[in-house]
Amino acid sequence: MRARTSILLLIALSGTACAMPTEHWAILPPDQAKDALHQCSRSTPEQVDGSWEIPPSVAAQLEQDLHKLAELKSHQCCSTGGSVSDPNAFLRQYVGVTIRGKKYVYINAIPLEISIHSKDRGAWRRKPAIVCDGGSAFWGALYDPETREFSELAFNGIA
Repeated sequence: MRARTSILLLIALSGTACAMPTEHWAILPPDQAKDALHQCSRSTPEQVDGSWEIPPSVAAQLEQDLHKLAELKSHQCCSTGGSVSDPNAFLRQYVGVTIRGKKYVYINAIPLEISIHSKDRGAWRRKPAIVCDGGSAFWGALYDPETREFSELAFNGIA
């Protein structure tokens, strides 16, 4: 009986492990918006007048639209004309911001490897990543949940 219980427990645990989310994105709370927008070496949206709680449905919609981001070109320092060919190759932090009262999602993106080499692999899910320099490995953009369009793509500078 013990062996059977152990096998059933092992099967149950392995099923749970397989069901773990594999998302490469996280919704940050509204009180993290100010920090997320305080990037060291790239432009961030201006005239931000508030923040809001992003519901999971908006994040899911953004994820469905993520492929559109590859069409967007940066018009800001430090990689004018640059684009993100594969947004899924990055960890993405989503934080709700309002600009002139309109709701947007700010995307703060960092390389996947950051969490692999970090002592606290889950830190990126709780606090905004702020990195100076790093070039195209670090970027930010705005997403409009009403129009389902992306804008204001900006990359970090290079030291």
